[in-house]
Amino acid sequence: MPVSLLVFAVALALCVVVVADSACKICNCFERKGKLYVDCRYLDLDYVPANLPTKTSRLFLNGNNIKALNGSSFGNSPMNDLRVLQLNNNPIATIDTDSFQYTYHIHTLLLQYTDITTIQTGLLNNMTRLKWVWLNNCKISNVDSDSFRNLTRLWELYIYENPLASLPDGIFRDNRALHHLYAQDTATPTATCCSVYGLATTVDVKWPGKVYGDTLSCGKLKRSCFCYPLF
Repeated sequence: MPVSLLVFAVALALCVVVVADSACKICNCFERKGKLYVDCRYLDLDYVPANLPTKTSRLFLNGNNIKALNGSSFGNSPMNDLRVLQLNNNPIATIDTDSFQYTYHIHTLLLQYTDITTIQTGLLNNMTRLKWVWLNNCKISNVDSDSFRNLTRLWELYIYENPLASLPDGIFRDNRALHHLYAQDTATPTATCCSVYGLATTVDVKWPGKVYGDTLSCGKLKRSCFCYPLF
């Protein structure tokens, strides 16, 4: 190979490496047990750093100043190795429905202590591997009936401490794996499982106004769920 071509190839390779790892100049990137962690916590960022490593497994963005997410926030190609995404403790008020289009392999999504007001249809529906979703202590006043559609692996949902007046009937109809639903301290003191029918049998429900030992008949299919102490 001519020297000029060799120099060009080396320069191009170095350029690719720098671009691919440019987020690591801002954040702390490290490997642990074969998984790549990108730690961007508490850096006063108002954006998601560009050019995240494609092999990122855990992405920590909590404690920043991010106010909005859109379809290009996490790049323009699938992040197939990403499993954990922490966005909590940001003033996020707007999340476009295509914001998570390239993060559909994650199993843990933390959005607590943000300023989001609604969980609209389409936001989470392609994230079929989600197991843990924390939406507590936000400003959520509206949740669409299809907000959690297709989340058949969802195990735990925190949605407490939100100004919710109600939840749509059938909202959890696809969530047959759901075991923990924490919705206490919402503005729904008279709500029962009947208002959110579709819950699987023996879901651990922490719901306003319910005491230990309550057994509720849920929805049209008359499934039972149990409410446990609110602590």
